Amino acid sequence: MRRASGASALLLLWLIAPSTPLSAQDYRTVTLSKQYRGQDSLQAEIEFAAGVLKVRPGAPGSLYRMELSYDPQRFAPLSKVDSSGTDLRLGIKSSGQAGISVGLKNDRPQDGLIELNPRTILSLDVSLGAAQADLDLGGLRVSQAEIRTGASETTLRFSSPNRVQCEQLSISVGAAEFSAYQLGNSDCKTISVDGGVGGVLVDLTGAWKRDATIALAVALGDISLVLPKEVGVELTLDRFLSNFNPEGFVHEGRVYRSLNYSTAGRRLSLSLTSTVGVVKVEWK
Repeated sequence: MRRASGASALLLLWLIAPSTPLSAQDYRTVTLSKQYRGQDSLQAEIEFAAGVLKVRPGAPGSLYRMELSYDPQRFAPLSKVDSSGTDLRLGIKSSGQAGISVGLKNDRPQDGLIELNPRTILSLDVSLGAAQADLDLGGLRVSQAEIRTGASETTLRFSSPNRVQCEQLSISVGAAEFSAYQLGNSDCKTISVDGGVGGVLVDLTGAWKRDATIALAVALGDISLVLPKEVGVELTLDRFLSNFNPEGFVHEGRVYRSLNYSTAGRRLSLSLTSTVGVVKVEWK
């Protein structure tokens, strides 16, 4: 499941590899930041065309901080903030000069680190191209988030509880590998994961504070579900053609319920659509 598909790997190589050899000196390094000035809310858009990206909480006194190392021949940094400091766009965009090269001695991917303020209420929009991304939103104040991935290998995690209630987390996965960990810490009312081609892991453990609705659909690829033992889970299968191991459930038709569903203090309503692939369930 953790092996990227051939199409994903090829596209990643095509976008990241420079068309001519670049030495370490040819890569440009920048650090950009803005001071936090008491903004109540922040609309943050992150676009990362290619490379290795990390997103995490930053220092309370900084609205954002971004470190980039990139190929200036084919990419350009994004750093736009409106006058109020509440609308932000960060990352790397393509300049339209992609090339193909294989095995060059000095090849190396671009990399970026983006840190966001943990005090302000955050509406987050992330768009990833040929990227390897690690997004840790734990400890932020995420009110809603939308994440779109292309030919990427992406990990999303809430390593600690979200500090506000989240209305919606929406994830769209292309020809990619995607893993989400401890989504119970997100405190999101609704979560949707829409996968194209590739393996998907969804870990729903964490500190659930309320009932939630989760929709998971994968067209072609395996699905791994990690479910919390202390939460009641109702799982509904829709147009389901994959192999499924129903251990830990009792079922009636297409509806499966965890053994503790009637007595659990928190409940998850999970709909699952998978056309081709294997669904694995682990209780934790």
